[in-house]
Amino acid sequence: NYINPYTGKVLTAVEALSGALAHGEDLECNGGHSSNGSGTSGFHTDYNAQINNMIDQAVRTDKGIFTENSVDISVHRLMTARIETGEFDGNIKLKQDAAERQANATALRAERKALVRQINAEGVVMLQNKGMLPLDASCGSVVIVGSWQTNGSTGLYAQASRNETTIQAGLREGLTAMNPNIKITTITSNSLTDANKADIAAADAVIVVTGTSSSYSQEDHDRATIALPDGQDTLASTVGKLNPNTVVIMETCGPMQVTTFQNDVNAILWSSFGGQWKTGQADIITGVANPSGKVTDTWYQNVSDTGVSDVPAITDYDMLPSEGKNGRTYMYYNGANEPSYPFGFGLSYTTFAYTNENVSVQGDQVVFEADVTNVGTVEGVETVQAYTRDL
Repeated sequence: NYINPYTGKVLTAVEALSGALAHGEDLECNGGHSSNGSGTSGFHTDYNAQINNMIDQAVRTDKGIFTENSVDISVHRLMTARIETGEFDGNIKLKQDAAERQANATALRAERKALVRQINAEGVVMLQNKGMLPLDASCGSVVIVGSWQTNGSTGLYAQASRNETTIQAGLREGLTAMNPNIKITTITSNSLTDANKADIAAADAVIVVTGTSSSYSQEDHDRATIALPDGQDTLASTVGKLNPNTVVIMETCGPMQVTTFQNDVNAILWSSFGGQWKTGQADIITGVANPSGKVTDTWYQNVSDTGVSDVPAITDYDMLPSEGKNGRTYMYYNGANEPSYPFGFGLSYTTFAYTNENVSVQGDQVVFEADVTNVGTVEGVETVQAYTRDL
């Protein structure tokens, strides 16, 4: 049902769409909720299916009676925007370049391949490393564990590609480049046999690959917990107890609960969905790239709709703490449990020193200055972070 939040009136699809268009909502998600099929009320619920009914029924909105003129106003806005952005011009270089790329999309050019690889590595955040990373050529055997290693998901709304590489394929390429004689064993199940456990215990290193699919969360439904689904957290813990040289890769929709396995494993890497060419994790693990990514959220120890949770329910929009309720984000969270990883966290293979820090007021600006020096032995990139608060 559609309900007017101001009057409480239950609206038909025609009434709801008439009101939306009257308020300037010119675009609707043409692949969205029931738009290309029948809704729960038995009719289509998009502009394309209902525009004639919207005019014929002359719905009264708070902008007046909906008429054909209402449609004309919307069309005028839409077409003006398309014309001003040059959509109908014939000799736009941007469109010509795009057409050329599409015509030659069967092969990635070398410079584009290098850029994709760089972006993938920069998107990986190293959350934990007790010393096993990076691997080197002395590593003679690796076991890759977990069903997600062969998953080709590039995330919601990503375009299909002719040049897709899974995390498993990226790891095979990277590990073989590191050591051409390396023995790689893959276990593509989240359940382990006794033979699997023996292989894991005997390996020089183990990589557990985990992830979240669209069934866990996406645009039209929220996840109910931040725990890894499908027993992947238990898998990570089990593998880590079998082999102390275990790294966990997480390719997920957002922050996850790590308290159930972080003490059992040596290293943890996280990224969001790596796109068509998933090489970033391998480049970090083998030291081809130095991790420089930082988390853009506060990683709470636990968030759940039904169990113990460090923050209030998803339907509670208060950011500030109040009696009996924790606040949210790095600015206002005041819970007893320290976040697993604070906002902006991310490890590197090198160390950066900050000296000569200075804060000054220059006109209407507050300026922060510092000298940042790489005092380690590995080339790296640092993101300088400065935070302010009212006193």
